[in-house]
Amino acid sequence: RLAKLHFITPDHLDIAPANRHEGSWYKAIECLHAMSEKVTPLEKIDSILEASKHIYGASQLNNDAKPMSADEYLPTLVYLIIRANPPELQSNVDFISSYRSRSRMIGEGAYFFTHLAGAVYFIETLDASRLSIEPEQ
Repeated sequence: RLAKLHFITPDHLDIAPANRHEGSWYKAIECLHAMSEKVTPLEKIDSILEASKHIYGASQLNNDAKPMSADEYLPTLVYLIIRANPPELQSNVDFISSYRSRSRMIGEGAYFFTHLAGAVYFIETLDASRLSIEPEQ
């Protein structure tokens, strides 16, 4: 499914230019790819957390005084997941959900894991009505 969505651009997801930075996005994509190489749920969550820090860092690297909000973060994460097409993404989400103790799903890592799971669901249910796209495109 992700490979079919590579036509999507940051504009389709209303990602502000201040939140775009190729260098930080490249590092975030590397972290999303690295998730499959990790063994434990905590290591996989740490990869998600590291990717998130690179995504949030984009606005600072662009010298934007206003930090990225959560509403701006999610579309950026969606775009980078589509662009990265990380191996075994759904398996990793399912693995973390199944094997990370609920009592340990707290804090920043759990917060960003929830965003990742939401982004995956958004991509699974994505259609043209949810994009800033003209019908003829």
